[in-house]
Amino acid sequence: MNATKTAVNRAFAIIAVMALMLCSFAAIFATESEAADYSSLQQSGTDVDQVYTLDISTGQQFEYQNIATNLDGYGSISYTWTGTAADETGTNGIKWDERAKTLSGTFTSAGNKTGVLTATWTSPDSTGVTQKATQTINFNVTSAIEIATSVTGYAQVGSDSDDTTMTITFTGGGNNIQMTGGTQSGVPFAATLSGNTITIKPTDTLTSTHVQSSPYELNLTVANQDTQDQDSVEVLIYVFDKIGITNPQTHFYTYEGDVASSIIVNGIDVSINYGTDNSDDTTVTDKTVVFSPNSGNVISGDLDANNHLTVNVTNGFTDAGDLTDGQNSKDYTASVTVNGSIPSSTGGTGPTTSTASVDFVVTVYKSFQFTSAPAVTDITVTNVGTNSNTVLLSSYISGANSVVFEWGDGYQTTPMTNAEVSANYTSSHTYAAPGTYLVTIYATNDQGTTTSKVMYSVGEDAGTGTDEPEQPAEGDGEGEQSFFDEHGYLFIVFIVLAAVCVFAYVGPFHIQHPLVIIAAVICAILAVLTFVYVDFGGIADAIGDLFNSEE
Repeated sequence: MNATKTAVNRAFAIIAVMALMLCSFAAIFATESEAADYSSLQQSGTDVDQVYTLDISTGQQFEYQNIATNLDGYGSISYTWTGTAADETGTNGIKWDERAKTLSGTFTSAGNKTGVLTATWTSPDSTGVTQKATQTINFNVTSAIEIATSVTGYAQVGSDSDDTTMTITFTGGGNNIQMTGGTQSGVPFAATLSGNTITIKPTDTLTSTHVQSSPYELNLTVANQDTQDQDSVEVLIYVFDKIGITNPQTHFYTYEGDVASSIIVNGIDVSINYGTDNSDDTTVTDKTVVFSPNSGNVISGDLDANNHLTVNVTNGFTDAGDLTDGQNSKDYTASVTVNGSIPSSTGGTGPTTSTASVDFVVTVYKSFQFTSAPAVTDITVTNVGTNSNTVLLSSYISGANSVVFEWGDGYQTTPMTNAEVSANYTSSHTYAAPGTYLVTIYATNDQGTTTSKVMYSVGEDAGTGTDEPEQPAEGDGEGEQSFFDEHGYLFIVFIVLAAVCVFAYVGPFHIQHPLVIIAAVICAILAVLTFVYVDFGGIADAIGDLFNSEE
């Protein structure tokens, strides 16, 4: 009878112990401590030999508090904690605190760890009856999620959803991780998670408007859904514009001899949109300028620290070289290329450099001035010595850039250049035989050729010649032209028409119509315009030619 009673009591005792142990183990997850809320606890085994499986991350605090049995205070109970999860210090495993009846600790390395808590009960009487119950805990330890606290990235204007701005990699997390904060209102970027990599791309094509509103902020959190372990990163994204030369004017104009032009006095300032200081939204760490002149050394480089382009002339653009071949203008060009870059970001894959080129052109116009035909005056030919065949010629020549002398005996000088032509010209020539010769001077510039001739006798018929200057010729420059040869009778015709109109208006006809006065004025103007193309002696020449033709 006593044996039966003892067996029944023993069965109830075991059941009670198991119930209390279940209640005490459940206290692990309800106690307020640094331990996380474990969502993956699984139970298996028998009531006496229980088995639990738990997912936990490295660094997470594990606590199993107030371990008790149904026979506490009745008999004696001893505990042992063994297995790969056991660690006496609790720094890389779980330690057993006999006094507090608590299991606690953290794992620093990932892997599958197992710990077995064995409780041994001994009856309080002299029978020496013992019982054992075990709780086996299998720890699936995964590495904790580790992400940088903050990351800065850069995106260039023109990037779109096909371009990756940056990637962020992290460690830990296991196989069941999720991310929050990938999209946020007002931020033109989105983050996606794949494995242990976060990829950030623009949600639309970036424009210059986004430059003004940057930086943009994304606060991302990655969590292990099994262990509730998580880590967060703050992402700042700056949008920077492509580098560019922003000068509103790149083509400049001046003329030969101009010394007051701003490009000569001050040079050309090259404006670049990239700043070089840290106060800008986008910090530029590098900005280089490549200078390539293709028109000599008129425009010089490299640019100085203030992006200043120097124009190397001191007396205006006469130093740049004469305009030749009938040119009325000449272009001097310098090609300027700027290269800009920004800091490379952690995980950044988007473009961080850009380049831009601009041609700066200076157009120089030919100097503006009045022009006239060359003048040849004061020609004097004198005999050198008595009965000599050598003569001395002197003349005043102005406005010519080429002068040729023909001495009348077949000898002709080579053309003199502008630098060789003297205003007061003196030259001598010796003839092979006495006689009368026609000396001709051809003075030429862009407006034509002035021909002057003088007859002179040398030897026995020697005398003093007088000059016969002629007006510029339209064709080959030879031959004399009178007023009527050049202008015909236009001057006399216009004068007569003007006089007839005035006589009709104020004379006995009294044709006082406004059109008569208008006609008179027009004829007078045309007469003046015809007259101004010759000197004042043209009137006398015209009258003389008129009388001669009548005779």
